[in-house]
Amino acid sequence: MIESNLPAILAGPLIHEALLLRRCGLRKDQALAAAAFYTRLPPEYRPDLSFYFDRHFYLEAHPDITGSGTDPLVHFVEHGAAEGRMPHPLIDPRFIEAQRPGILAGEDPVRQLCDALDQDRVQPSAYFDPAHYAAQLARRGLEAGTAGGGLFRHFLAEGLAAGLRPNPFLDPIGYVRAHADVPLDALRGLAHFIRQGDAEGRRASDAFDGRAYLERYPDVQAAQVPALLHFLTIGRQEGRIATGRR
Repeated sequence: MIESNLPAILAGPLIHEALLLRRCGLRKDQALAAAAFYTRLPPEYRPDLSFYFDRHFYLEAHPDITGSGTDPLVHFVEHGAAEGRMPHPLIDPRFIEAQRPGILAGEDPVRQLCDALDQDRVQPSAYFDPAHYAAQLARRGLEAGTAGGGLFRHFLAEGLAAGLRPNPFLDPIGYVRAHADVPLDALRGLAHFIRQGDAEGRRASDAFDGRAYLERYPDVQAAQVPALLHFLTIGRQEGRIATGRR
């Protein structure tokens, strides 16, 4: 059975037509057919149709919806966005609201979120540094936004798989290669680091060793703040040292 709001969701701003075409063979103006196709798939095989929504991460980060019978994509659009839930490891609505109070506080928080991300009006999370990403593109003679979206969408669509970094201190592909218990996938590795590895003090790259940072700054360890998150949001401004490989 098609969830009542699913066709409107698949035709809406969160869904990227390139992904819908690639993974369902249909366009956004064929949303009813796309909803039928999507619903026929077993829940565990339903694809991600948005660069801004990661169903695997959403279920892992919000276990209260597991077993609810509601598809994670539908849940985020109907409830999660208004509740400030993270739809993706690099999208933190509360971090966004702290930068621009009220930017997501409207009648359509999903559209407002997509507009803000597509136009690079906000930093999506502490772990993504737009200026650093733009510098990486410039060094390669590339630019974002030519096919719609901005720096952040370019990173998710192309840069992550190409080995570019979301900030100077986090190397997702290097992190995957360094840890045998991390899935062999750049996005899954990124999610693992943000959800678990950073809090454990795992090395984010040759430029940042979380365990060494926590040993250098016991107040951070006592506060139980993930090492790189602390450095990116507080430590760098305080002049603390980013400890690299020992």
